[in-house]
Amino acid sequence: MDEPDKQPPYWLVGACPAWCDAWHRDEDLAGDRRHVSRWRQRIVLSTMDPVRLEPQTSEGKVELEPCAVQVWVEQGYREVEPRVWLEEDHRLGVFALGLAEAERLAQTLTEAVKLGRSAPS
Repeated sequence: MDEPDKQPPYWLVGACPAWCDAWHRDEDLAGDRRHVSRWRQRIVLSTMDPVRLEPQTSEGKVELEPCAVQVWVEQGYREVEPRVWLEEDHRLGVFALGLAEAERLAQTLTEAVKLGRSAPS
């Protein structure tokens, strides 16, 4: 997404995808030249064990947080199509989804694919 009434940066050859919410600038480094959407979904995996967090207080109280997966769409400026990203909040990497969770993930992935296929703005 470009700022109104501003020329797109020199490195951006085509239009941004309709879902891109990023402000692109000439000074963007190569690793930052990507189309990113604010759209992000988080799916809590209730059948997974909770993740033990490091104590944040001097009392050393143990805190637990549910295991969850985040889904989003991102595309590098030289990539031919967007990619759907999946990340577990604590980088556990192995998932066991219940049927309802698997269904929610399927719906979310379908939504991400539709978003990625939307026409450029």
